[in-house]
Amino acid sequence: MARPPKLERIRDYFVGRIGAAEKLVWAARQLAAVRGAGTGGTLHVEHVGQVVELAFMGICAQWETFLEDSMVRYLAGAVPSAGTAPRLRMAKCSDLPHAYQLLSGKPRFDSAKDFLSWTNPTTVIDRAKVFLVGGEPYSAAITPCIDELRRTFQLRNRIAHASTKSINDFKDAANFYLAPKAMRPGYRVADLLGEPHTKCFTFLSAAPAGTTRDYFAAHAEMFRHLARKIVP
Repeated sequence: MARPPKLERIRDYFVGRIGAAEKLVWAARQLAAVRGAGTGGTLHVEHVGQVVELAFMGICAQWETFLEDSMVRYLAGAVPSAGTAPRLRMAKCSDLPHAYQLLSGKPRFDSAKDFLSWTNPTTVIDRAKVFLVGGEPYSAAITPCIDELRRTFQLRNRIAHASTKSINDFKDAANFYLAPKAMRPGYRVADLLGEPHTKCFTFLSAAPAGTTRDYFAAHAEMFRHLARKIVP
């Protein structure tokens, strides 16, 4: 019988991509020019904002990949090295393609071509509960973060789309984080991600003494925290 697939590699890859995004944002911010054309070794502030937003979108995309990759491995019998295997509600899958077929409900599902959505955290928990007793480890990890995750994808969607819904959802999220202040005209997702972290994300440990955490860093740390809860 084949060995169960490994989990640590996909967790470590996701955590590594979070770190890479943080380094990219830090480097771009160091090159930020005053408003006007960037010159020499500087970047226009608008371009820095684009880098920040693209890095944020990349983390969101990697989160969805991590959820899919971890769940199919759990269904195929994977056991985290620092924890116990979740209790399956049925026999374990014979391999990863079988796990994809079970998750999708499609016997011809091809992970190279077909798509499963992992954006809505409630949907992720519900999906986990179908196949894993209590939906664990996803339910316990995601539930305390569910409101932050919903707002995360409101920010992501505003970067990706210019629809009326995405604009209004971003306004709601931004005004929530900025309250009692209100979002000013021309405010972008990059602007919000650069604001000092002052509310929510209470499940995170405090920032190291003498340092501040902005909302980009708070989101990055949230995803790092979730990865280590789901694959300990």
